[in-house]
Amino acid sequence: MGKTYVNNIARKIENIIWEEGRTKQWCANKLNLNYKTFADRIYFNRLTQEDKVNLSKLLEFDLEKLEDEVLQENKRMAG
Repeated sequence: MGKTYVNNIARKIENIIWEEGRTKQWCANKLNLNYKTFADRIYFNRLTQEDKVNLSKLLEFDLEKLEDEVLQENKRMAG
């Protein structure tokens, strides 16, 4: 099994949610998801690609840039 890094896309998106003054409940409602389902997807880094695309539109962030940032940070952490 590969290494698991704390720095993942879901954590980055969770930070964006907080920075935007939003809540996971608000996002779940906008995505038509049950709150627990959405919160679990964030916690376990199991957001679907559709979730990520919809969140990037909802919160107005560049998903490709964010994914690249996470990849680069994880490469540095892996040494």
